[in-house]
Amino acid sequence: MGTSLRADFSATVKARADKLTRVSGDELKAGANGSFADAVEVKATYKGAAVPGVPVSAKMITDGALPVQNHKGPYFKADGKTVRSLSGLKTDAEGVLRLPKIYTDGNEGTFKLQLTTADGAKLTVELEVAKS
Repeated sequence: MGTSLRADFSATVKARADKLTRVSGDELKAGANGSFADAVEVKATYKGAAVPGVPVSAKMITDGALPVQNHKGPYFKADGKTVRSLSGLKTDAEGVLRLPKIYTDGNEGTFKLQLTTADGAKLTVELEVAKS
């Protein structure tokens, strides 16, 4: 007498990336109390191939050996509020993430934006803010 078994399985596949690179290498410059004209775009890759759906977080950070979230300088807007970190971002079908518009407050200087994947790949982008 034979027995038949049925098994249902489900699996979740996480998109992973080992590298983030800027799509454009142009310097990012803006005036104080304004915004950056060019959007920051990055590409997520794994072993050289573009990866869609990679979760990425973005945070404005301080300089130094142990950077922390910056509380001045460039920022994003979310629900009309000033925020200096974003989570829940994902790369598109081509593995590219286009960040929302970045604004500037009255502080001048060179600031840093750190992008990080869930796998720990990091990219730090410099944002230059000068007098308007």
